Amino acid sequence: MVQGINYFERLIIMPEPYKYRAAFGCWINDMRNSAIPCEDWPSIVIDDKTEEDYLKCVGLARRAGFNSMNIFGFFANYSWSCDVPATIPDERKIKIIRLIEKTRELGLKVYCGLGVYSWGFDEIIAKNPGVRGTNPHAMCYSSPESFEWMKKVLDYVLAYDFDGIHLESSDLGRCSCEKCSEYGDAEYYSIINALCADYLRSEKKDIELMVNMSGYMRFGTHVDSEEDFQALVSLSGHIDYLIDGGHYGFFVRGEYRRRAFKEFSCAFGSSGKHWVYMPQRWDKLRWFLPTVAYTCGFLREDYRLGARAVEYYMGAVINPGVEMNIYCGGALLLNPERGTNDIMREAVEVLYEPKNSVSRERIENIFNEAEEAYYGNVNQETLRTDWVNELHLEPLFGSGPGKPVYLSDSFVTRYDEETKKYIEVELMSREGRARYKAALLAITSKLSGLENETGRPEKIGRIKICVDNALKDVESFAKK
Repeated sequence: MVQGINYFERLIIMPEPYKYRAAFGCWINDMRNSAIPCEDWPSIVIDDKTEEDYLKCVGLARRAGFNSMNIFGFFANYSWSCDVPATIPDERKIKIIRLIEKTRELGLKVYCGLGVYSWGFDEIIAKNPGVRGTNPHAMCYSSPESFEWMKKVLDYVLAYDFDGIHLESSDLGRCSCEKCSEYGDAEYYSIINALCADYLRSEKKDIELMVNMSGYMRFGTHVDSEEDFQALVSLSGHIDYLIDGGHYGFFVRGEYRRRAFKEFSCAFGSSGKHWVYMPQRWDKLRWFLPTVAYTCGFLREDYRLGARAVEYYMGAVINPGVEMNIYCGGALLLNPERGTNDIMREAVEVLYEPKNSVSRERIENIFNEAEEAYYGNVNQETLRTDWVNELHLEPLFGSGPGKPVYLSDSFVTRYDEETKKYIEVELMSREGRARYKAALLAITSKLSGLENETGRPEKIGRIKICVDNALKDVESFAKK
């Protein structure tokens, strides 16, 4: 019986899953099941709701087959205090330790997301001229003083006994002073990541280390020289795995990507090609966007090329699409050769407890049709491997709930390889929205009475709310 297949049995079926199956928060409140409507991103509040919903996501991730939780926001977002330990009040310290312990009790390792020379250093940079370069958010690598500050942060984080560290040096840019400008982006970021990795290993030999390449190169560019590629080869000798998430297209493409799987000393992988980034200020039942077919298809293909690491985005598990994406993603990582339909079948059995095979197939079809309803009606150029993989539903920043930009006909910028120029492409046209609306209405009719055919009727109710809210957002464009 499909429902009886558990994590351990699937490990026996698939002797060589993805080795590093990281559930990526990414920020601690991205997994929150309620909105934080009036706070700018990223919120790092840790209250009872944060903890409750985080642990629900951990439980689902473990059940699906992930083996670590990688989380930003335990400590700081933009600013560590110059007195680093004083950044964290005693009450918050207790909460952090409790979250680490409970995550381990549920069976997952805990990685701390940590900025390298940036993401957390605004105050230190502002108050210490010796680390200041050309970027108010990133310390200058060429100043020895910068690494001394970096070590203070690393020492403090190590005291919490995390199983691993997610290193991220590039998301907020770099210093471009005269000395730092001698290094290209790939070399620069690889050097400071390796520097921190070596220090961490010198202090804790068994710690697991990974690097996420978010922002590693300028928008629209990618590894196109042997020099850039060898910088990554060198970095790979200092860490356990490297993630080229593909937020704006993969940095390591084509022949370089094929070589990476053979020449890197560490595991290499992605974030699964397509993912929905959680809208912090939105109600969590405002959208319905499964990504199972697209994501599982890509992860299977990447595994065949040699990928053995994934940092897979988590989210608010109260949303039916998010819950399904997490479960199916974890199942695929355990057995990358398993068929997507088979994975979906298991997920529906486990999550919805259908009363018979007909009911199960109806629920499966709802998810499959919802995925195609959206991705089949956006500009297909935006689904290319070298294009944006991260889908934002609302603007990332703001002081209140943002408009549904994922439905917008706004033009988004892409770098064209042939002309070497930036061009603008449409995300979803008026005609695309009309087709999406028709598909959602068809799904609505198919949901009728379905709650009576499962052991989890409340989840069918949530799908109905999500579809209804998505329709309202589509219709809001017609009123403009």
